[in-house]
Amino acid sequence: MKSILVYGDSLVWGRNASQKNRHSFDDRWPNVLATSLIDVSVWEAGLGGRTTDLEYAGRPGRNGLQHLPVALLQAAPLDLVILALGTNDLFADAERKPEDTADAMRTLIATVRALPSTSGSSVPNTNPPKVMIVSPPNCLPLSSVTGAGFPELDNLTQWLPELTKLYVKLAIEQGTYFADATKLCDPDRHWLESLNLPSGHHGHGIDSSDNDSSSYIEGREVELQHGDIVIAAITSCTNTSNPSVMLAAGLLARNARSKGLEIKPWVRPSLAPGSRVVIEYFDAAGLTEDLSAVGFHVVGYGCTTCIGNSGPLDEDIEAAIDASDLIVGSVLSGNRNFE
Repeated sequence: MKSILVYGDSLVWGRNASQKNRHSFDDRWPNVLATSLIDVSVWEAGLGGRTTDLEYAGRPGRNGLQHLPVALLQAAPLDLVILALGTNDLFADAERKPEDTADAMRTLIATVRALPSTSGSSVPNTNPPKVMIVSPPNCLPLSSVTGAGFPELDNLTQWLPELTKLYVKLAIEQGTYFADATKLCDPDRHWLESLNLPSGHHGHGIDSSDNDSSSYIEGREVELQHGDIVIAAITSCTNTSNPSVMLAAGLLARNARSKGLEIKPWVRPSLAPGSRVVIEYFDAAGLTEDLSAVGFHVVGYGCTTCIGNSGPLDEDIEAAIDASDLIVGSVLSGNRNFE
């Protein structure tokens, strides 16, 4: 069984915006991660106010560097350590620079990699766990989040983007994974920004005057726009080692069918199991008919959409995309063998 340690501040717990409090244990993303993965244990080590390496006046025990070794040894052996820290550094020290926090994160990474092979041993671990850095989310001015008011710290919204850039550089330098939590908390803004950024890994090169472009599709009586999903695929790697996920897809299809939901007329759906045994347990559970009813028919077995073998879109859909130079997308369930 593989093991993951999530080490961070209260952002590990997440915030329920509607109820203005922390998520319950079951809804916290480390627990969701644990219940979504097979043969993986997830250790949650979140603490409100935890910093990277600073002492926090009036809140003892918040120095992340000081307490990381204990958390590492408690959870060892580990395959992955997720470090989600940085926001509270500015609370603990209003003069703190993003560069200082990035340097502290570098020390935290070194601490993870210096983890001994076993508790109490002085022998270095020849196969240290991988590391992921998570940059803090930068969603709202801090005073609007707390309500109680730290208006003098609203400059966190300027401080955090600079820290994110430094974390990206650090991840490249140190060979770690990186995740930007801001993109998860404000996807609409990120999508619009990426639409107009220069063509490349983070942009699509669309002029802002064309953001509302669309194409009318004769016969389907619909308008196709930027951001519409045109391919939806349940792919083979989903079920190579995780049939529970495939059954969940089938149950979702059953519920959608029972509520009369239908896919959009411009979406090309497909179901490509890894082997015929999947169809056998779909048939046994009575889910094959439900999947077919919402458009997910079996198109083959093995790799398809992930490697570009989705098959062509309908000609009128392709023509609509080309006519208005639309940026459209696909959703697929491929989740293995890619890093």
